[in-house]
Amino acid sequence: MAGLIRNSLNQLTCIVLPRLTRVLAVRSGLHVSTRQYGMVRDDSVFGPEFDNTPEIPEHDDLNIVMKGYDFPVLEKYARYVHRFVMSMGISSDMFPTPATKTQVRTFKPQTTATDKKYDLELYQRTVQIYDVPSTRLPLLIQMCQQNLPEGVELTVKQADPEDQIVLYVPDSDLHALTQQLNEMKRRK
Repeated sequence: MAGLIRNSLNQLTCIVLPRLTRVLAVRSGLHVSTRQYGMVRDDSVFGPEFDNTPEIPEHDDLNIVMKGYDFPVLEKYARYVHRFVMSMGISSDMFPTPATKTQVRTFKPQTTATDKKYDLELYQRTVQIYDVPSTRLPLLIQMCQQNLPEGVELTVKQADPEDQIVLYVPDSDLHALTQQLNEMKRRK
C-alpha cells in the first residue's frame, strides 16, 4: 500500500503538476519555464511582445583596403574578406587597384656602384562596404585582423571618392585630342 501511494505521489509531482501549472499559466497569460527531463524548456511563445526595439546606428560607406607584395596571398585573402562580409548580410563591392611599381637597388659596400636591382610591385584590393550596423563592424574588423596573412597590410577607413580616381586608366588619345582642340581655340 505504501508503495502504491509513493508511486501515485511521484506520478503527481512529475507529470500532473507541471502540466497543471502550464495550463494555468497559459490561461493567465504568464511566461513559464518548466523543467522536463533534466532540461530547461522555455515557453516564450506566451511571453510579452516588445514592439519598441532600439534603432541600431549604421556607419557610412567604409573601405577595407588590403595591400601586399605577394599577389596570390592578397587575392585569396581579399576574396575571403568579401565572402565573409556578404555572409554577414552587408552589401559590398570588391575592386582592384593597379599595381604600384617600385625599383629597389642595393649598393656594394663602401661604393656607389649598384650591386643588385629589384623590381617590386605593390598590389592593392579594396572591399567597399555600405550601411554597416555598428554592432557588426567590431566583429568584422576583429575577424579581418585575426585572419590577416603575413605580408598583407590592412586598413579600414571611410570611403572617399578620390580613392576611386586611381581606378580609371587615363586615355592618352583623348588627352591628345583635347590638347589639339585647345590649340585650335587659341589660334582663332
